[in-house]
Amino acid sequence: MNPEATDLARRLVAHPSFAWAPGMGVADYGTVCEHCESTGIHPPDEDNIPDLDDAATAGVLLAMLAPLVEGQDLEITYAGVMRVPGRLTWEIDIDGRFLSQADCFGEALALALLAVWGDDGR
Repeated sequence: MNPEATDLARRLVAHPSFAWAPGMGVADYGTVCEHCESTGIHPPDEDNIPDLDDAATAGVLLAMLAPLVEGQDLEITYAGVMRVPGRLTWEIDIDGRFLSQADCFGEALALALLAVWGDDGR
């Protein structure tokens, strides 16, 4: 992951609403978090951060976001967007309100979660 994504992953893990879940990729190890449980048990090394480039991790983050926006119009697009001319990016909007935009789906979801939770990651 790039330095900005690493910082974002650290903010996500620091947030009190974050919990590790089975299947999430662990950055820098290329492994799946097998020690994680839906009860929020962290991997053995507390310095671990989720791999936001990992498709399975993005799926888990989407599963975290979905119930938070239930009943609202969740729109996820992957296209060239006016905010970044000439580049394809992921954008997430809820009820027409912009939440996040990033090159990587996992990063866009992490930003959206922080926006919905209130970004008080340390």
